[in-house]
Amino acid sequence: MAHSDLKDNKGSENCFHSPSFHWVAEFETSSFLDFIAVAYAGGIEKFYTAWEPETTDKTGRITQILLRGRVPRHVTGYDFAERIHNHFGYNSLKSMRFTHNILRRSIFFKGMGYGDGVGMCLYGCDGLAKKGETADNIIRFYYPGTRIQKIEW
Repeated sequence: MAHSDLKDNKGSENCFHSPSFHWVAEFETSSFLDFIAVAYAGGIEKFYTAWEPETTDKTGRITQILLRGRVPRHVTGYDFAERIHNHFGYNSLKSMRFTHNILRRSIFFKGMGYGDGVGMCLYGCDGLAKKGETADNIIRFYYPGTRIQKIEW
C-alpha cells in the first residue's frame, strides 16, 4: 500500500528536494493510443480507443484505469504502469500520481513522486533526518508496525 510522505499528516512533504518531486511527461496521442491497443490487444471485442483514471488511493496515486472500447476493461494502476514502462521505458511516467491533459497531438502528464509509494523514499528519509528524526523513528514511519530490535555482538 502506498505511503504518504507527510509526518503526522502535517508539514511539507519530506522528499521535496527529490528530482521527481514534480515531473512532466509528454507523449504523442497516437503513440499512446497505439500503446494501449498493443498492450491490451485481444481482437475486435478488446480494442480500446480511450482510457481514463477511475480510482485513486489516499496518496493520490491512480489505482484503477478504465479502458474504453466495445467491451470496457478495468485494469490496475500497477498493471498500467508496468506496461507503460515496458513499452516506453521506466522513466516515461515516474509514478501513477499524475494528472493529464489530452490534446489533439499530445498527452501531457504532470505528476509527483517516483515509483509505487511503497517502502522508504531515500529523499524523504533524508528530509526527516534533517528535521531531527532518529533512524528508528524514520524506519517506523516508512514501515509501520515494524519492531526494531537491537542486537549486541
